Amino acid sequence: MTRTNEVGETRAMGSAVPATDAQPVYPHTMRLQRFLARAGVASRRGSEDLMTAGRVTVNGEVATELGTKVDVDRDHIEVDGMPVKLNQAPYT
Repeated sequence: MTRTNEVGETRAMGSAVPATDAQPVYPHTMRLQRFLARAGVASRRGSEDLMTAGRVTVNGEVATELGTKVDVDRDHIEVDGMPVKLNQAPYT
């Protein structure tokens, strides 16, 4: 059996692919609140407050709409003019 995700990628269900240390475990797209929380900027609720205050930009545009999706690999996210990146090292 196969399953298609939001991006249109088809994957076989039931076949586990082992994670490697070379690649991050994050999905390619996620909600902006979740991204900011995982990056350690604020909690998800705190991230919503930052967004509604107009302090978050995605690719140079202010992101005020809650639930905005971002591409972890391609989008440039900033809070108060400071770039935000996810930690690439897995937790040990």
